[in-house]
Amino acid sequence: MPRTEQRVLPYADAVRRVIAHHRAKGELVDFFLMKGGAIVGMYRLRERADQPWTDLLPTGASPRRYKEVIQRLGPILFPDEAVTVLTAERGDAEMTVTVELP
Repeated sequence: MPRTEQRVLPYADAVRRVIAHHRAKGELVDFFLMKGGAIVGMYRLRERADQPWTDLLPTGASPRRYKEVIQRLGPILFPDEAVTVLTAERGDAEMTVTVELP
């Protein structure tokens, strides 16, 4: 049975890590978690300011698509670990991430 662990980090730090990760790849990113839940309010990318956004989680995204997208946060938030992100929940100033350990 896989082991899971909850990790708490400052929400602003998590957003900075997501932005820095995509900036290093030459991408612009718009990332936002809604307060009080596990809803990713916005996660979209574009290569240049004059291009349209690619919405990674459009309204009505399937649970499978949601899971695929939040799993992208693993290497961004925990770059030196091989964890799988199961959930990401935002409080006021903190974010709780449930990960599956290898």
